[in-house]
Amino acid sequence: MIVAILMCLPILGHLMGFRGDIQDRGLEPIPVIDKSLKDWFAAFDLYLNDNYGFRGPLLQSNRVIRDLLGEEPDKVTFGEGDWLFSSNPSYRADFEGRGEWTADRVDAWIEALGTLMEIATERDIPFAAMIAVDKAQLYPEFVPPHWAGPASRRFRNELYNHPDAKKVGLIDIEGRLQQLKSDGVLVFHHRDTHWTTNGAYAAYSAALDALKPNFGSTAFQFDGVYTEFRPVILKDLEVAGGYQVTSEPPFMGIPLPPKLEFTLTEIPPITDAAKALKFQTPAYIMSNLGTEQESTILVFGDSFSNSIRPYLRTAFKNFIYINRRDGLVPIDEIEAVIDVYDVDAVLLINSERHAHTLDGPFVLTSAD
Repeated sequence: MIVAILMCLPILGHLMGFRGDIQDRGLEPIPVIDKSLKDWFAAFDLYLNDNYGFRGPLLQSNRVIRDLLGEEPDKVTFGEGDWLFSSNPSYRADFEGRGEWTADRVDAWIEALGTLMEIATERDIPFAAMIAVDKAQLYPEFVPPHWAGPASRRFRNELYNHPDAKKVGLIDIEGRLQQLKSDGVLVFHHRDTHWTTNGAYAAYSAALDALKPNFGSTAFQFDGVYTEFRPVILKDLEVAGGYQVTSEPPFMGIPLPPKLEFTLTEIPPITDAAKALKFQTPAYIMSNLGTEQESTILVFGDSFSNSIRPYLRTAFKNFIYINRRDGLVPIDEIEAVIDVYDVDAVLLINSERHAHTLDGPFVLTSAD
């Protein structure tokens, strides 16, 4: 009887409109037949998966029961306390010093960064690059107890210890983050792979120190007064683990800058090399309204770049962002964006957890 009731709950809930979705996204709409019946059934499966009755509570109950049984979610592993980490084997291997990168890969990165530095130098504009420190490296006391490490053999260390590291614009913020941590400031989220606002502001400050833009008094400066953040949106490791409610605890963080009015314009691939490589993630340019300072920064990177965007936008009128998608961005495309949009500064940010798997932050040679 109980089993029968449980089986009927989703249907009853759907008919009564109790879907209970609590994710920060839209749900799949009911499909219309505009193509083949096969396509309609596929679309209906997506709709049903998103809209069955009591979806949110049922999924969350399933996750709670699995947590109580000690069953780890897919793609995520439990650390100490309420901390989550990626369960990707290469992530753990890099933490333990078993990453499969070679000295040739380090040299390839240095060569690529050196090429971009030359492009910037020829145009008399500043260039800086940073490899964002990984969460596990900064908080090793919270990684899963069966992990061994952290090891000193890190791809990031090899890059920064390279004799040409400073010549190619590499700046290191690990010391800043370690100091903040020592001061009791949380710089990484418990259940996310990314910085808190505290870590993001540290990266932003380091970038401004290196780029020294002529931003006048518009750039955001922390006044020393922290604000309390109470996360309500699922963190990326929670999404990967199938959670439906965030358990990220409140924290005291550097406030975000006031929201600025802006226009957003996509920049499609400019060069034939980018089109040939099927680089499908367009760049975009955010232009602040009401800002007299005419300055443009090009930020090239991955998701760690997103977290410092609110701060960087206060220092420049125009913020151009190119998302590194699997490294498939040719240097020709980056150079073209610099020239076409009269860029005044260039910043590259790459996460540590992805850097050691790539032969470089972008493609040095043009496509045939």
